[in-house]
Amino acid sequence: MHRYLVGLLGGAAGTLALLAGGYYAALGLAPDRVPAPAITRLEHLDEKLAFLRARPDLDPTVLAIGSSMTWRQFDGSAFVAMAGGEAHVLNGGTAFLKTHQTRFVADFYLDHFPNVRTVIQITNLPDFRRCHSEPAEMFDREDAAAYAFGRDPALPFYLRYFAPYRYLRTARDLPQQRRLGGGELALDHFGSGPIGSQRDRGLFYGPIAVERDCIAPLVELARRMAARGIHYVVVFAPVHPAYFAAYPAMRTETEAVVSLLRTHLRPYEAEVIAMQTEPGYRPADFYDAFHLHWPAVRRLSRQIADRLQARGTPNGAAPNLTSRAANASPIPAVVQ
Repeated sequence: MHRYLVGLLGGAAGTLALLAGGYYAALGLAPDRVPAPAITRLEHLDEKLAFLRARPDLDPTVLAIGSSMTWRQFDGSAFVAMAGGEAHVLNGGTAFLKTHQTRFVADFYLDHFPNVRTVIQITNLPDFRRCHSEPAEMFDREDAAAYAFGRDPALPFYLRYFAPYRYLRTARDLPQQRRLGGGELALDHFGSGPIGSQRDRGLFYGPIAVERDCIAPLVELARRMAARGIHYVVVFAPVHPAYFAAYPAMRTETEAVVSLLRTHLRPYEAEVIAMQTEPGYRPADFYDAFHLHWPAVRRLSRQIADRLQARGTPNGAAPNLTSRAANASPIPAVVQ
């Protein structure tokens, strides 16, 4: 029995050593074919941490946060002048985040980027659901920070977050997945994931069971940002006109969520821009009901940047946010 256990442990150690050697070789010889370590709950968010690790020059004053509504629909070049240079604009959005998860990820960014002055969240109804059934914590903060900002050696993270099936599945076509314009994990130099104009999946979304208390995490996020003197901007992006035609109740629900957000964010001088029925966006501009093709994203981003620069102070920052936040009402646990 003793020999068996010794042999088993020796075999396990040998296997780990072999895997470690393989990962080390792959990291050194073909980094474009090695997925980011599985530190988070999402491959897309792992890639964003790897992006941050590779960009130590980033010092954003303009930060975008949110789900794929932000990740896919934010053209950083529209905000360069407002931010003061390309290194001062970051799209921190990623796929699948709900409002409470966006709050968690936003707090992580703000803890490590002290010069942020404007935070932009592009959103829509799919973000306002499952904020109780899915966990808010997307990763271990210390490990994520050590990898993305401390730039600790990568190999220990691959072993600590050992996910061979995930690594192998992702690595099979990773260069294609990271290809701009079509890859599911693609990131441009601002951290955005553009959708090419050739792709189209119809409306894709049906009616959405909105949970209005998913507004509360954004109210709390607005309070935290106001305390830091950050101007928080929430944008409801254009929605495919055929979606509202097919599901008119969803248009009414969007208007209700916009109204509630405006009411509860007003004490923090946060801005809600309702563009869900913005004229000038044709069916051909849409990839699905809630995502625009990149040419339309560039137009949308320019519109948002122009509005902020026309209304705000330099970098879009609103004055006296800290004092206003101190006098604001408590955050509602449930928003009706």
